[in-house]
Amino acid sequence: MSERIIKTGLSKKYKDMLDAVIGQMSDGYWENTPMMRGYWKFVTTGTSGDEVTLNVDEVSGTLDGDRRIDNRFYGMSDDAVKKFFADKIKFLIKEEGLGKWARDNEATTDYLSYSDPYRVKDCYYAYEVLKGRDARKHAEYGDVEESRQPVKIKLVEKAKNAVEELFAKWIEEGAAGMRLLPDGKGIECRDQYGTRIRYENGGLEFRFGKDDAEEDLLILVEAVTKHAPARVKHDSDDIYITCSVTPEEGVKLLNAFFDA
Repeated sequence: MSERIIKTGLSKKYKDMLDAVIGQMSDGYWENTPMMRGYWKFVTTGTSGDEVTLNVDEVSGTLDGDRRIDNRFYGMSDDAVKKFFADKIKFLIKEEGLGKWARDNEATTDYLSYSDPYRVKDCYYAYEVLKGRDARKHAEYGDVEESRQPVKIKLVEKAKNAVEELFAKWIEEGAAGMRLLPDGKGIECRDQYGTRIRYENGGLEFRFGKDDAEEDLLILVEAVTKHAPARVKHDSDDIYITCSVTPEEGVKLLNAFFDA
């Protein structure tokens, strides 16, 4: 049976939590109700590198004796599957009665803890990541280990895909000077004035030849770097800007550059 592998954005530390959600559907809180049977029978957890995954069966349903069970994940988008699990985490914590559903709640859950004890704040963090939110901006998660990991490490693959998709669109539209790098790990754009924009291995690099328009260039640099932390360096001929970006900010940054 084939499976759809959905990356969650959560580290392996959260595998037990997602397993516990499945367990609550099969023989815990929901006690294998007909509705939940259409979910838990068609999903397991796994790992990809240090990331926990949701592995969804690619079938519309199955037979249990003479009764058909429909796969309720069938046709759901990856984001919808992750949001389903996020909503169940929130529901179970609130049903357990551990106090306020809040980012700073230190109470430990029994419903969602197997071998690892999770706090409500850990569950809230997982909830926000599964919902696609930027959980790292909240100070309450300061002691949540993975919230301190650099965005470049966590999102490098997504950033690569997003920026490559944008560049590929420009190539398809016939933009001059666009090309894939020979190693297949990046893409770049050049113009006749010595400007080069390169995306490779999770980072963007802008290179500009020094000229009389340097003052205007520095205004452009200021506008672009509002979208991501960046380093600027000079040599005798060129100015370089390098930065690491999330998918969303990478696209904003590139659009800011071309619209400036």
